[in-house]
Amino acid sequence: MSAHIVLLFEPPRASKQTGLSVADELERAGYEVIEAHSLSMAAALLFVSPGLEAVVIDAAGEQIAAKLADSVSAIRPGLPLLRAASTKAQADGQAVNEKAEVVSTLDGLLKS
Repeated sequence: MSAHIVLLFEPPRASKQTGLSVADELERAGYEVIEAHSLSMAAALLFVSPGLEAVVIDAAGEQIAAKLADSVSAIRPGLPLLRAASTKAQADGQAVNEKAEVVSTLDGLLKS
């Protein structure tokens, strides 16, 4: 069985976190992760990556998340969209739990 492919949108500031990132957590769970660090890159990947099965947004800003959600629904209607909670101001244990919740939710959406 091949890995499920997900697009992870993570602005550059989010990718500089210490410890396991959302991408690391998804890869450890067996997902193939394609990363985008800008809205234009994410939109382009939605067009050229027909194997994408879900989009995960790891961004704190509501406006960024809303713009990407609009792009996803316009370019790939019906593609599951999951928002990871911002973890920049949280304790390490809580951040790990929230990343695990992202994986668990994707498992429920894609592997069942």
